[in-house]
Amino acid sequence: MSNAEYHASSALNQSTAKELVDTTPQHVRHKLDNPPEETYTPFLVGGMTHTAALQPHLLDEEYGCLPDEIDGHGSRTKYYKEALADLRLSAPGKRWLKRSDYDLSLSMASALLEHPILARHLSDSEALVEQSGFCEWEGCECRVRPDLLCPDDGVVIDLKTTSSPASKRSFTRSVRNFGYAFQNCWYREMLRTLGHPVGKFIFLVVEKSGNHATAAYTLSGSDVDAQLGRMRDACNLWSYCSEVNAWPGYPQDVINVDLAPHAADVRR
Repeated sequence: MSNAEYHASSALNQSTAKELVDTTPQHVRHKLDNPPEETYTPFLVGGMTHTAALQPHLLDEEYGCLPDEIDGHGSRTKYYKEALADLRLSAPGKRWLKRSDYDLSLSMASALLEHPILARHLSDSEALVEQSGFCEWEGCECRVRPDLLCPDDGVVIDLKTTSSPASKRSFTRSVRNFGYAFQNCWYREMLRTLGHPVGKFIFLVVEKSGNHATAAYTLSGSDVDAQLGRMRDACNLWSYCSEVNAWPGYPQDVINVDLAPHAADVRR
């Protein structure tokens, strides 16, 4: 199944599930009805880096480098813009990056491939790359698509690009800011349900700047387990909203805000 076909599925994925419990069903419905443009540069760079590292045979099919000029005409000319429009029409499924972003993606992919953990697991003849899984969890139809799964070793590797340092301190902030513990829990539970128990979930991080330093991290089991309740909430909420076709926003009652020290964050 292609990445596009996977994302077209109506089953719940981890990013939507996390958004359900971090915001409201109203936010989720709006985003599903108004998906972000695929031309958003960070999405393109991240996507191409994944493809270049894990599925290089698909790189030329899925991504292209915008030419600096066409037939001697620069990018600001009418000729160039018309020729580029024809180029896009000739390959409708292809995503185009400017040269600097294209080269950046290739460089980050090369750095990731040099990391011994990724190199070792990619050489596993049983390794599954970008494979889609569908299952029922808590009565909800769900889906999962790990970057790399080695079933025999019970290892999942998830690639991350970062504009920040790939240090432990910086990655810890990213775990909190982007909900990586929730992602870890989601993948673990879905793959277990599908018959692939996960013994180790590895985040392999590459820096966008400099020489593209890399680092690998895992999360503690207790931090991952703490997300199970949020997963259940998300699945139950998704099932309910889908069934009744109602996607409520924030409560309409007046809510008291407590600024006392260490007041609990209701979203955490």
